[in-house]
Amino acid sequence: MSFEDLWGSFPEVNDRLDNVDKFSKNLEKFLQKRLEIEKNYARSLKSLGVKGFNELEIGTMRNAYEEIRKGCIEVSEVHQKFSDDLAAMLNTMTNHLKDERKNRGLLIGRGNRLLKDLNSAEDNMKKTRAKYCTSKDKAIRANENLERAKAAGGSYNKQQKSREKEDKKASKNDNEYRISVDTAANAQRQFYDNDMPTLLRDIESHEKNRMENLKDFLGQFVELEIKIGPGVTNCSQNVGQVVDSVDPEFDLRQFVDTIDYSQVKPEPAKYVPYGEDLPPLDTNTETKKSKKSDPPSPSTTPAPSVMGGPPNRGPPSVVGGPPSVVGGPPSGVGGPPSVMGGPPSVMGGPPSVMGGPPSVMGGPPSVVGGPPSRGPPPVMGGPPSRGPPPVMGGPPPVSGGPPPPMDLPPLPPDVSGAMGEDEYIALYDYDAEDPEEISFDANTIIVLLETDDSGWWKGRNENGQVGIFPCNYVEKYEEGEVVEINDNFTVLYDYDAEDSTEISIKQGESLYVFSEVDGWYFGKNSRGEEGNFPSNYVERQ
Repeated sequence: MSFEDLWGSFPEVNDRLDNVDKFSKNLEKFLQKRLEIEKNYARSLKSLGVKGFNELEIGTMRNAYEEIRKGCIEVSEVHQKFSDDLAAMLNTMTNHLKDERKNRGLLIGRGNRLLKDLNSAEDNMKKTRAKYCTSKDKAIRANENLERAKAAGGSYNKQQKSREKEDKKASKNDNEYRISVDTAANAQRQFYDNDMPTLLRDIESHEKNRMENLKDFLGQFVELEIKIGPGVTNCSQNVGQVVDSVDPEFDLRQFVDTIDYSQVKPEPAKYVPYGEDLPPLDTNTETKKSKKSDPPSPSTTPAPSVMGGPPNRGPPSVVGGPPSVVGGPPSGVGGPPSVMGGPPSVMGGPPSVMGGPPSVMGGPPSVVGGPPSRGPPPVMGGPPSRGPPPVMGGPPPVSGGPPPPMDLPPLPPDVSGAMGEDEYIALYDYDAEDPEEISFDANTIIVLLETDDSGWWKGRNENGQVGIFPCNYVEKYEEGEVVEINDNFTVLYDYDAEDSTEISIKQGESLYVFSEVDGWYFGKNSRGEEGNFPSNYVERQ
C-alpha cells in the first residue's frame, strides 16, 4: 500500500501534517534552549577561569592550579565554538522550516479545496434528489385524486389539471436530479482517480524531503556535539600532565628557602624558686616579639578601607551601612581602596540548567528551565572617592604606622538577621498564592527560619516579609558561586584594571555584565574587552 492509496483518509493525512508542524516548532525550541544553555555555560566557565587566586600557593602546586584555570578558559572556548556553530545551523534550519511550512500549507489548502468541491457536488445531488422525490409524491397523489373523481361520475377537470401540473414538475425535477448525479459522478472520478492521488504523491514527496532535511540537521547537531569531546579531552590531558608533575617536597623546600630564620633556640625553661630574680628574657624571643608588634613598612602597608571602594577578592561579608573611613592611603600604595569587611554578599546563584527543581509532595509543580537572574547588589557605602577620603576623627596616621582604632557602626537588624548559616538562594521566581506564603524572585536570598517535613518551609524574603514557601525553589547559599546576570549596566565611577583578569571602565560607559562572583562582575566594556570589575561601580540600566 502506497501513500496515494490513502485517497479516502485525507483528514488523517491533514492531522499528520498538523502534528509535523508542531514537532518542528518544538524541535526548534529544544535546540534554541540548548544554545542558550551552552552560551551561559561558556560564559560562566570563562568568568570562573579569569578570576584567579594563585597568590595563595607557590611552586608546582601553583603551576597546576594555573593550568587548571587556563584549561577552564580553553574548555569555555570549546563550548563557545559549539554555541556559535549551533547558532549558525539553527538559523539555516529555521529558514528552511519556514519555507517548508509555507509549502505544506499550500498542499493542505489544495486538498481542502478538492474536498470542498467534491462535497458540494455530492450535496447538490442529494438536494435535487430530495426535490425530485417530493414532486413525484405529489404527482402520484394528484393522479389518485383524478381516478377517484372519474369513478364518482362527476366533473374532474380540476383534478385533471392538477395531475398535469404535478407531472410536469416531477419531470423537471427528475431531469435536474439526473444532471446532478452526472456532475457528482464526474467530480468523484476526478477526485478519487486523479486529483487526490496526485496531491497525496506530492505530500509524500514533501514529507520525504522534510524528513531527509531534518535528518541532515540533526546529524550536523550530533557532529558538533562530538567535537566537544576531543576539545575537552585535550584540555584535560594537558592539565593532567601538569598536575602529575606536582612535587610537594620541592614546593615545601622552596617555601623554606624563602624564610630568613637565623635565630638560635632559647634555653629550656627552668624553675625559679620564690624570692630569686627571673633570668633575663632571651634576646631572640624579644626580637621575635618586637617584629610582631612593629607596624609594617610604608611599602607593604595595605591601603586603609575607604567608603564605597571596590570589593576585596576575599570571602564576602555584609556590612550594614557605610564603613568608617580610616585615614587616607599612605604614599606608595597603589590600587583601588577596598570595602571594609570585604565585598557585599553575592545575592543569587545560577539557576539549574537541565530541567526544573524536583517536585515536592503536596507542593507546587516543578519549574522547567531557569528564570532570569536578578540584578547586582546595592552599592555599599556610596560612591567611592577618587582622591584621599575625608579624615574622620583626626588627621590620618603617619605612613607606616597602624591606623587608630575605630568603632564600626552596628549592623541594622534586617541585615544582621540575614547573616549566618541559614541563608538560601532562590532558584526560581515564586508568587504567593495564600496570605501565609511569601513571594520572591530568582537569585534572591531567603533567610530560613523553620523547616517542615511537608516540603513547605518558613523564611523571610529580602523585603522582610515572613511566610512559608516550597523548599524545592531554594538551595543552600554557598560563597563563591557564579551568579548569572546577562544585562546592560552603566558605569558610575572610573576604575583602572590592576591585572590581566580585570578591565578598566569609565564613568558613563555602557557595559554588558555576564555574571558575578563574590561582588565582582565579569563583563564586556564598550571597547570589546572582557574581564572583572567591582560590582558597586556600576548600576543596571
